Amino acid sequence: MASDSCVGRTGTAAAAGLVGGGMFGAISAAWNDAPVLRGQSSAALRNSFGVIRSQALLFASVSAVFAASECVVRSVRNKNDAWNAVIAGCAAGSTLGVRSRSLGASVAGCVSLAALMAAVEATGGKLYPAHTEPAPSYVVDPKAMEE
Repeated sequence: MASDSCVGRTGTAAAAGLVGGGMFGAISAAWNDAPVLRGQSSAALRNSFGVIRSQALLFASVSAVFAASECVVRSVRNKNDAWNAVIAGCAAGSTLGVRSRSLGASVAGCVSLAALMAAVEATGGKLYPAHTEPAPSYVVDPKAMEE
């Protein structure tokens, strides 16, 4: 299957990042842009689309770098473990600094995304740790009330 190859995974990740980043950019543009002044709607619209495009490309590039890096690291190390995701997280996070042309931002992005991936891998990718029980349901069963 094509999605199992490095190219397929990278393409899928880039597409997902493009969609997610576009959605984030649309929300950001709607939330943060100044209100449209009379006669300036085209400038505001251009600005909004610029924000959407910028965020979509950023998310797509970070996602693609993560997927490609994880695949390359897995191939080089010949192991499929948590370190692959941590190293790929560092590579993906460093792309944030490349965009801003800042070494400090690259290092911060590397450390942040590597730590995030370590946390995700440590919890097995679950929203809550496996040793905890889900919150109890407080819905009353009507049949139990009849007794």
